[in-house]
Amino acid sequence: MADEESTEGTEEKDARAAAPAAAAQASAATPKETVDPARAAAKAEIHALKAKRAGVIEAKDGVALKKIRRKIRNLKRQLRKAAAA
Repeated sequence: MADEESTEGTEEKDARAAAPAAAAQASAATPKETVDPARAAAKAEIHALKAKRAGVIEAKDGVALKKIRRKIRNLKRQLRKAAAA
């Protein structure tokens, strides 16, 4: 019974991580909007990190949380710099 619960949690995490990537691909396919692939990849990575961050918060791992927050912050900074340039 405990094994079933643990596999269900990983399936949900996988689905949450795959959803932003699928959304990025779908948005890149629209002809009326030109999407920079690097920007879409960065946004997908941010969404994946946010999903991972939720799990780390539940696990109460402060060091991992700090690293994930730093990665998200740096990716957002890169996106803003690219948009300004």
